[in-house]
Amino acid sequence: MPLGYIRVCWLALLIGASALGQSPAPTCDLTHVPRPKPHLTFVDPNDAEVSALLDKGYADPSKGKDFFAQALTLAQSRNDVCGQALAEYGEAAALDRAQTADIQQHLQKSIELFSSINATHALGQAHYILGRTLQRANKAVQGASMAMQSAEEFTASGDREHAISSRLSAILMGQSDAPTKELQALRDEAHAIPSAGTESSILQLWGDREFAVGHFSEAHDRYEQARQVLEDCNCDNETLAGLLVSMGRLERMQGQPQVALKYYDRALKLQLADGDDEYSIQTMNAMAVAYDALGQLHESLALYQRALAQANAAGVKQFVPLLEGNIGGEYLKLKRWADAARQLKMVIAKGSNNYQMSIRYGQLSEALFQLGRLTEAYDAASEGVRLGSNGGDHESLADALEDRAKIATAQKHYESALADIHEALAIREEIRSHLVPDDARKQGYNERIQSLYDVSIESLTAMGKKREALETAEIARARAFLDLMGTQESPTAAGLKHLSIDAPSFASYVSAEPFTAAQMSDAAAHYHSTILAYWITDDALYTWVVAADGTIHEARVPITRTRLAKLVSETDAAESKSKTPATELTQARKSEITTRGGASVSVDSAKPEAWRTLYDLLIAPIERYLPQKRGGLLTIIPHHELFQLSFAALTSKGGEYLVERYALHSVPASALLRYTQENEQRAAALAPHYPLVANPTGFALENGLTLPAIPATLTEVRSIARLLPADAVTSLSGPKAQETAVTDALQSATVVHFATHAVLDDADPRRSLLLFYPLPDTRDPVRLTTADIYRLKLHTNLVVLSACRTGLGRITGDGIDGFSRAFFYAGTASFVATLWDVADQPTSILLPRFYRELNAGKSRSAALRTAQLELIQALRDGKVHAHTALGTVTLPENPNFWAAFSLSGEP
Repeated sequence: MPLGYIRVCWLALLIGASALGQSPAPTCDLTHVPRPKPHLTFVDPNDAEVSALLDKGYADPSKGKDFFAQALTLAQSRNDVCGQALAEYGEAAALDRAQTADIQQHLQKSIELFSSINATHALGQAHYILGRTLQRANKAVQGASMAMQSAEEFTASGDREHAISSRLSAILMGQSDAPTKELQALRDEAHAIPSAGTESSILQLWGDREFAVGHFSEAHDRYEQARQVLEDCNCDNETLAGLLVSMGRLERMQGQPQVALKYYDRALKLQLADGDDEYSIQTMNAMAVAYDALGQLHESLALYQRALAQANAAGVKQFVPLLEGNIGGEYLKLKRWADAARQLKMVIAKGSNNYQMSIRYGQLSEALFQLGRLTEAYDAASEGVRLGSNGGDHESLADALEDRAKIATAQKHYESALADIHEALAIREEIRSHLVPDDARKQGYNERIQSLYDVSIESLTAMGKKREALETAEIARARAFLDLMGTQESPTAAGLKHLSIDAPSFASYVSAEPFTAAQMSDAAAHYHSTILAYWITDDALYTWVVAADGTIHEARVPITRTRLAKLVSETDAAESKSKTPATELTQARKSEITTRGGASVSVDSAKPEAWRTLYDLLIAPIERYLPQKRGGLLTIIPHHELFQLSFAALTSKGGEYLVERYALHSVPASALLRYTQENEQRAAALAPHYPLVANPTGFALENGLTLPAIPATLTEVRSIARLLPADAVTSLSGPKAQETAVTDALQSATVVHFATHAVLDDADPRRSLLLFYPLPDTRDPVRLTTADIYRLKLHTNLVVLSACRTGLGRITGDGIDGFSRAFFYAGTASFVATLWDVADQPTSILLPRFYRELNAGKSRSAALRTAQLELIQALRDGKVHAHTALGTVTLPENPNFWAAFSLSGEP
């Protein structure tokens, strides 16, 4: 192998600036695309002494500059043009890469010399490296021109592989928009060579283009194809690392930052192992974006600052404005408004591509808005919209429109705001139609875009458009859940498989329609109900009342989401107790009873003031629109923290609980009723069958959690069994509550009752579980996880989870991700669960009374109301007792002991 080959191959690695392009992404991710590495054969210098000096320059980089200078002088004196060209090339290699002007000068001289001797292949290499150097100097247009020239020279010399690589580099630097037909042709050519590394890079770029226009599902498919190509070849780590970062960005944009971090972490390890400090800058930036999405703002800022320091040290100028801008964006998140404005103005003054500037103007508008400078803020937002419209990136344009609409709303320019909102919503809906078709990613995307609906509802309400505001809220609610339910109902659903792409999820390819206001009125008429729908923004609570006759009323209450969440938390007995002073807590523990989850609840009869305050916020503003008849039905559609609230216990100024006036049930979105009605019809076609599952044992789980024995569960299910037709009951208590017996009984169940332990996992809701009797000869309990429940095929009109906190779970923009979601998907029409840790004794009284009323023909909502009213009266009469450290005590009338159970789904 000629020495020139070895020298130039090594030189390409040393000088070659990365092929990093600025791929559009509203949150400023940098796109990794592996840089091509042309391995070229030059003719050797004509003079052996010149060749020896060049060899020494490559062998000893610390003295390379001197050796290359000597080689140049000697080659000039001996008229060795090839030697002069290689020496100029070597001098460029010996310079620190931050010295871009000097590098360009030497490369230009080498190009002139190679041209004079018609060294076409060498020209291709030199133009390629010059293009990369220009890109590093933030001169992407000039760099792309050099890459295009390089591609022509490689083609002329017959080097197809590196011609494709140079063409790809030109696309990355913005020389071409690369239509699909062009990318397909490049891929076909790379595949034919074959060149797996180049083919995967083309597929990755193709995926990035799909990503830029919001076609996330198509981008995912291209990335997966690129990954498959890399698996089938022995390609370098750099190429794989770049692909991992693109895949991570796609996950984060679909609301999966934790999954994205797994990709980024793997990519960074590969880059650090290769000593690739340029690409690691990108990955640190991407990781910072993900930490920001997780709310870990200080960690995000530190990573941005670390990446900026590395970019400055490496002389990679094209990264500096982006990282400086991201730091300004993080100041914004940290509410350092003045710092953010100052930083962002500095970045804008430097200039960049349209996509980045659209983001920066949007961020600047937010900083100015928070500083009270509304006119300046609106102007900045408008510039963001203009640039976003020209940049070809749909996500950034939607963000810019939202920014401007928010400011216009504050200025009371509602028509202008509404026009921007409609355009932004249309973009978001288009992007939703191209998400990766699985549940987790749809949930994540819906969570990401909630603020757009906040702005829309605020503007519409201010304009008196209450019907449109209500429909906007319904568009935003539980969209992923509705899509999942629609997929489950699809005739081809049986062929779907559980997906596991670094995060467990379920296929969700249907796009279900939310209810309109008219459909909500129809639902109210069907159930003889009045619908109460809620929406919480950062600074207001919105309530809509939908009557069966189509009448809609609306109320807006100024309150921060933080304040509302605090009030809801104060209704939780365990949460309230954690805030009790230590001196009071010691005495209180003497009068505590243990819950089924092992927590303890004080028997103190004092009613939390939070119940009354919440009534004033949630009910009082719309009370005059509610039905006067006692026992009428209210359909509650909660939002955010209101999913954790027992509406039954809301207390009026006169001391009356809401449940004393109305029967209640809830749904995460009105359109869920479309599916629960179908589940109800399926259950109605079956003979009644009541599997009653009880587990009285306690457990010490492997995570250190100890769950106590709950003997009253046996009393509970025996009492229920006596109220039901004997031939319709399957009792599975204690040792009979084994997995096979339970799942077999569920297949023909119409009503299922679980009285056992439940464990929630908010980090991964698919791992939340119900615990049954231990396996024979072991101490390990049988587990039924929510992932298992999703796979069940139920035809039940009711599932009751008589355990602690079974109605809770991770709150997202899609509602509660917990047991209820899984059971509805599995096929139940309604679901009774708990909102806090329940005490054993009152629970074993409440639920048999509930079943008694059901068996008597009452609806589920009416039966639960009657059971709760009877328990309230029994508590008032001092007829309910429990054991404490003080002995047997009488339980007081306290929502802690009767209000935890709530009904969702069919009423």
